[in-house]
Amino acid sequence: MKILIPVVLSYLLIVLLLNLFSKKRNKYEADNLEDNQKEEENPDNITDKEDEKAEYLMANEEACIIAKKVESELEAQYVMSQNSSEAVQIAMAQTKNFEAQKYLLKFPDLSAEALVTICEKPSNFNFENDIVERWFMDALNRTKLTPKQEIRISQKGKNFVISKALILKNDLSADGLVELCRNPGHMNLDSDTVRKWYLDALDRIVPSEEHQLKMVATGNFAILRALMLSKNLKGATLATISESPGSMNLDSEIIWNWFEKAVKRTDLTTSQQVRMAEAKNFASNRAIILNPNIVYEAFLAICKDTKSFNMKNDMVQRYFRDATRRLLPSLSDKQKVELAQTKIEGVLKGLM
Repeated sequence: MKILIPVVLSYLLIVLLLNLFSKKRNKYEADNLEDNQKEEENPDNITDKEDEKAEYLMANEEACIIAKKVESELEAQYVMSQNSSEAVQIAMAQTKNFEAQKYLLKFPDLSAEALVTICEKPSNFNFENDIVERWFMDALNRTKLTPKQEIRISQKGKNFVISKALILKNDLSADGLVELCRNPGHMNLDSDTVRKWYLDALDRIVPSEEHQLKMVATGNFAILRALMLSKNLKGATLATISESPGSMNLDSEIIWNWFEKAVKRTDLTTSQQVRMAEAKNFASNRAIILNPNIVYEAFLAICKDTKSFNMKNDMVQRYFRDATRRLLPSLSDKQKVELAQTKIEGVLKGLM
């Protein structure tokens, strides 16, 4: 009997422990199930553990204080490892310290505002160095900037390398391009390479009519050239250039050909053709009279004012004859009379 008592007590103790373990396990499984259900119901929610990981090791205020005193790449690396928030990056960029700004330009998570700060107030970079140029090219190309930030860089980042990096930026906005037309910085607009950058940017960005008209307002030859050659040239833009050709040499056959080709590939309205016809410059008038889709109103406007043409030239008379013949099938008797009254030799031959 004495032997049975300890055995029974041991058995009861084991049962008790098993019951406690079972309750704890059930509670653990229930808690896990509840957590899993919450995660399934709110998949976008961040868990407490993820929140803890997202928190920076150093508070913004403390990190900014240290960031403003960075003097080496190692110090910059340390600060970013503790807190790489936008506020800290801006504080470091504002130091104008070479090592700090260099580190930021190469930093994978560089903030847009920190990049703008560097471009506005760069350190003593050797901008003639290819490596330095690559830092800015890479940083500007991979960082998403707002149009306002692009404008700020264009207005204050006058350095050639910065302007170059901006105009070659793959996702440059139309607003940013307009500002680069107004403020090209130290880019040489007489350079064929720079002119190609502007043309490529126009073809890549596809600016609206409003944006193109703002570019025309600069009056700069390189900008007007890019617009004239762009496959995205708008009719209103071409008409405006005809009226305000800026510094373009309208006596150049190259310019004549630009206008001629631009007219043929651009969808011009009747009013836009008339504007070009009344622009009183030979390049524009010639392009209209050679236009396969010339409208009567534009042709009549040219016939009424032929001052831009050498009417004694046989080629010019052929221009008028051929244009008349193209229009002839669609002319009313009244329109034929109006044209005949101009007494232009080529027109009369075309009406016969």
